[in-house]
Amino acid sequence: MKPDLKIKNSDFKYFEINPEKYSREYVMLLAQDYHKNPNKEIPKADYKMLDNGAAEGEQLSNKDLIEVIKLVKPDEIIYPDIMGDKDATIKSSTEFYNELPDDLKNSLSKLGVIHGKTFKEFQECAEYYMESGKIKVDVIGVPKYSVYSLKNMFVRVKLAKWLNEKYPNVKIHFLGMNEPFYIIKQAIEKGMIIRSIDSIVPYQWEKENSSIPFDYYLRDPDISYNELK
Repeated sequence: MKPDLKIKNSDFKYFEINPEKYSREYVMLLAQDYHKNPNKEIPKADYKMLDNGAAEGEQLSNKDLIEVIKLVKPDEIIYPDIMGDKDATIKSSTEFYNELPDDLKNSLSKLGVIHGKTFKEFQECAEYYMESGKIKVDVIGVPKYSVYSLKNMFVRVKLAKWLNEKYPNVKIHFLGMNEPFYIIKQAIEKGMIIRSIDSIVPYQWEKENSSIPFDYYLRDPDISYNELK
């Protein structure tokens, strides 16, 4: 059984992480994999995003990450970030931007991950990316850990709603899926603009005997949209 994850009237995209099948349109590749094994096959996909490895605890040096970018030739890169730390993330992403060669600065889409210990700090991180003039960010990434760290399953769509209103031209990407999918689906159907998400969930469901429960991600209780405000 394959779940229906399509969202009506939306171009919402799914990025598969390290795909087993290389026929996907959108893929996310992990930089540390290609740093360890430069001969690892690079999938043919319409759009490739390169993750820096912070969430997996394998952050590369700026020099090594730039070498992997040259090897993999992604369409989009995720700036180095520090889990849960706004100031350290701002510092590491800006330092990387300054070291990035001009040809890559101009050719790549660049995703800045927002971090913080409070909702306000997440906002402040986004404001730095969009207003400081010290770094170029094309996409704002909202990490899945925020759901747990702020103890609110609606926090990412609340951040997306705020971003839509304050920076209507910036793209938004959700890093991973920690909340039930119906929350994201309902928010988009109500007009929220979220470009994409990366997750193994949709693709695991294509396998037989998947251990990922359908009901958690797909159940659709009657939740008022007011809870998303």
